[in-house]
Amino acid sequence: MKSMDFNWRKGIAAAAAVCVAVGGLAGCGDSNKDEKKQETGGAGEDTGTDAKADPETKTDSDIPMGRYLEEDMNVPEGSQYVEGLTFLDDGSMGIIYRDEGYSPFLSKSKDQGQTWEKGSKIADMVGIDMEGYEISKAILAKNGGMLLSMYTEAGEGENIRPEYKYAYIDPEGESREIEIDDITAEDIMWRGKATDKGTFLLQFIGKGIIELNPDDGSVVNRYEESGSAQFFGAVGSRLIVVTYDGVHYYDLDSGKPLSDEEALTKQIMSESGNLSNQSSSSDSIIFAKGDQEDSIFYVDHTGIYGYTFGGNVVEQIVNGSLNSIGSPDCGLVDFIGGVDGSFYLLTSGSGQGNMKGQILKYVYSKDTPSVPDTELKIYSLKESDLMKQVAAVFQKKYPDIYLSLETGMTGEDAVTSTDAIKTLNTEIMAGKGPDILILDGIPEDTYVEKGMLEDLSGVLKDAGILENIKNAYVDENNSIYRMPAKFGIPFLCGNTGDVDKITDLNTLADVIEQNKEQYSADSLPMYNLVSPKLLLKSLADVCAPAWFKEDGTLDETAVKDYLEQSNRIYQAGKEAAEQWFGGVWMDGYEVGDDYQREYMSVGGTPLMDGSQLLNIGGLYSPDSLATLDSTEKEMGTLSSRLFNGQAENCFIPLQIVGISAKTENKEAAEKFVQFLFSGEAQMIGNGLPVNQSVYEDWDYWNVGDDEGKVSILSSSNGKTGEMVTLNVLQPSEETVKKIQDIGKTLTVPSAVNDIILNAVAEQGQAYLKGESTLEEAASSIIKEVNLYLSE
Repeated sequence: MKSMDFNWRKGIAAAAAVCVAVGGLAGCGDSNKDEKKQETGGAGEDTGTDAKADPETKTDSDIPMGRYLEEDMNVPEGSQYVEGLTFLDDGSMGIIYRDEGYSPFLSKSKDQGQTWEKGSKIADMVGIDMEGYEISKAILAKNGGMLLSMYTEAGEGENIRPEYKYAYIDPEGESREIEIDDITAEDIMWRGKATDKGTFLLQFIGKGIIELNPDDGSVVNRYEESGSAQFFGAVGSRLIVVTYDGVHYYDLDSGKPLSDEEALTKQIMSESGNLSNQSSSSDSIIFAKGDQEDSIFYVDHTGIYGYTFGGNVVEQIVNGSLNSIGSPDCGLVDFIGGVDGSFYLLTSGSGQGNMKGQILKYVYSKDTPSVPDTELKIYSLKESDLMKQVAAVFQKKYPDIYLSLETGMTGEDAVTSTDAIKTLNTEIMAGKGPDILILDGIPEDTYVEKGMLEDLSGVLKDAGILENIKNAYVDENNSIYRMPAKFGIPFLCGNTGDVDKITDLNTLADVIEQNKEQYSADSLPMYNLVSPKLLLKSLADVCAPAWFKEDGTLDETAVKDYLEQSNRIYQAGKEAAEQWFGGVWMDGYEVGDDYQREYMSVGGTPLMDGSQLLNIGGLYSPDSLATLDSTEKEMGTLSSRLFNGQAENCFIPLQIVGISAKTENKEAAEKFVQFLFSGEAQMIGNGLPVNQSVYEDWDYWNVGDDEGKVSILSSSNGKTGEMVTLNVLQPSEETVKKIQDIGKTLTVPSAVNDIILNAVAEQGQAYLKGESTLEEAASSIIKEVNLYLSE
C-alpha cells in the first residue's frame, strides 16, 4: 500500500486521517460516530497508512492528539469580493479582489497574509485600449503574469450580447492583447487556472478546456472538447478534470491522457457535491500541489485531503464538519498549501454578512485532541442549512465539542416524515437519540407533554429574546421547552386595490376569483398554486393554528373551510397553471413535497414582468425586505401587508430547538443553545433573528453598499419577451422600523408537524383535483390525524 508521508505533520497520519482504500472506506461504519472514529483512526485503530502516531502527541490517557484548527486571516483593505490566491515565485502571496465598484485589484503580502500592500488597480496596469470594456476575470500565475478576460456589450435592442477579448500582463508588467486560436468574441470563458509552467488552462462553454501560451496566443493542447468538464486543476505536470462520468487525468507536457488513479477517482466521485457546477466564481473542489513530488492536496465541502499519485490511499487531513469548510455559505474560491505546513483557503460568502469573502488558514495544533472530547448529536427532520452554518462557527469557538448533524429525511431514499419520526421516537426511548432536536415538522407538543424535552428557561434567561416570541412558548409554570432560533413574517404583495381587500383566507379566495379573466399561461394568480400540494402547504402557515380545538384534536369545521377556500383559489387558477406547464400536470413532479417555507419570499421581478399578479410568502431576511420594498417603489402600483388567513397575527417559527431530556451531554447542549441565541449566531443564515438586540440593530438590516445597492434581479416578461430588471436598494430606516414593529405584534406561532400537514395536503389535493368530495377529504384527514394523535 503506497501512502503519503507528510513530513510537516508527524504523528497525524494515524491520529487525524481518513484512509480511502481501493476496496472502500477502511474501517468504515454506518453512523456519524463511526465515520468520526474512522477519520481519527481512533485509539489503537489501524487506519491503513504507513505513518504511525507520535507518542509525544498523546496524553496520559492515550487520547490521540493533533488536529488542524481554523484561523481567520485578513483580506486587503477595500476588498469586497475575492477571486484568486496564490504563492508567487518571489515568496510573496498574491490575491485578486474587487472593490465596491467591482473593479479588480492585485495585492501582495510578504508575511503569509498577515498584512497586505495597498492594492493596485488592474485596469491601470493594462497598456492596451480598454474603452467600453470591463475586466470579467483576472487569473494570476506564480510568475506574476496575469491573463485578463474583458467584455463589452455589442448590438442593439433585443440583440444586445456580450463580446469578449483577452489580454496578458507579463511578469515584467508589459501588457498586450491576445487573439486565441479558434475562440471568437462570442465565446464565453467559464473558468480559468494557471499552470506552474506559465501557461493558462481556460474552459470555454461548448469548447472544452484549452491550454494557452500567453506569449503568442497559441493553443498548446486541448482537453475535454466534448464539454463534459465540471471542475479541473493543474498540479505540477498533471491536469485533473472532474466530469459527471469520472475523473480524467492528463500529462500537461504531452497533452496525452494518463491512467486512472482509482482510489482518488473513487473518493472524489463519492461526494455528489463535487459534480455540482453552479457558479463560475467558486468551485466545489479545488486541487493544489502537494508537499512532496507527485503528491496533491484537494479541498471539497467535506474537508482537505492528500494523495500520492500511484497510491491506493486518500487521506483526510482536515475534517470539514469541524470548521467552516462544511458550511453551505462557504464558497470555495482558491486553495494553496503554505511553506509552514499550513493550508490557506480563499472563500466567498453566500450568507448575509459574509459577502466580502475571507482567507481561512488551517494550522496544525499538536496539543488539541484529534477528536473533540464531547460529541453532540443534533437531529433535524430535513437538512438544515442554518445548523450547518452555526455549527461551523460554534466548532471554531469550541474545538472541544464535535457537532454531529443528523437528518431524518435525506431525500435520497423513500423515507417519509412519518417513518423518520417513528424511528426517532424509537431511538429516543432506547436512550440512543440525539442530544438536541430541531423540532420543525416534528410533533413538538407531544414531546413536551411526554416530558421528552429539558426546560430551557434557565438557559435562555439572559438570551434577550423578543417578548412576543418568547411568551408564545412559556407555559403556565413559566417553563420553556422549545424556542425558535429564527422566525418569518407572513406577507403578501400585489396591486394595491387587491391587497386592500385581502384580510383573511376567504377574501383572498374572493380576490383570486374576481381576477380570473387576467390569468393565462404567462400570468398566474400566484406561484403557490402551481400544484395543489404546494398551495395547501403554503397557505397552512397562516391557517393551521385555527384547525385545533382546546383538547388538541382537529376541528372538522375549520378543516373543511380551509379545503373549501383553497379549492376556490385552485379552481380559479387551474387552467392558467396547466397552460403554464404546457398541459402536463404535476403527477410526475410533485411541487410541494419538499416545501420549505423560508424560501417562499415576496416581491421581485415576477410581479414586475406580469408572470404573477400576487405574491404570498414571508419576510425572512433583510434581503427579502429590500427586494419587496424595491419592487413596490419600482412599480408604484403595488403594496404589501401582513398576511392573515384563518388565524391572525401569526409568525412562522424556524429552527425550533429543544434539548432531549435523555441527553448525557447536558452542559455541552446548553452551551450550544446559548450560542444559537447569541448575537453572533443570530446574524447567521436565513430567518429573522429572535434576539431583540440583533433584531433592532440597523447593522443587521443594512445590507446595501455605500451607495445603497443590494443586488440586481432580472427576468423575462412572458408576454413581450422583454427583460425586466430590478435594482434592489437598501430600504430606509423608516421602512425597516415599520417591519420591526409588525414583527413585535405577532403572538401566534404557526407550526404544524409534518404528519398532520401531509395528511391535509394528501387528502386535500384529492378534493382539489375532483377525486373526492369535500366531506370525504375532511373525514379522511380527521380519521388519519386522530389515529396518529391516539398513538
